[in-house]
Amino acid sequence: MGAFSSLGTLMGTKRDLVSGAGAAAPDGGNGLMLLVQTLIALAVVYAGIRYLLPKFAGRLNRRLSPSLGSEIAIEESAAFAGGALYLVSVRGKNMLLSVNGQSVTFLTEVPAKEMIEEPTFGELLREVPEPADETPPSELLQRLARLGGGS
Repeated sequence: MGAFSSLGTLMGTKRDLVSGAGAAAPDGGNGLMLLVQTLIALAVVYAGIRYLLPKFAGRLNRRLSPSLGSEIAIEESAAFAGGALYLVSVRGKNMLLSVNGQSVTFLTEVPAKEMIEEPTFGELLREVPEPADETPPSELLQRLARLGGGS
């Protein structure tokens, strides 16, 4: 019986008289309290993600968007690991800016996009040069017949 009692002590099934560890309250109060604390913590985290995070994200976006009627416009943006690139139009000039957490760097001035009229299909056909070889149609038919296996 002595071997089994020491095994029970090692497994934590007997009450530790010195520290009180290893034994739960008879009504399960410790377990219930831990469950309540966990649920409260989860509720706080959920409320933070659900309600507070969108408000702060909205404030960050407002910093990057100019007001209506402004002479400053963000034409395009692209994010990368270290920050973002912005194509900004200011009073008719286009600038490429690099933005990271610490600074904004002017990279270059970008020329304005010009509207290029592409030619229509008919115009492209008119530009095709006439063939220089003036082979008569009968000779062309003979060539086709030879290629097709006829004699």
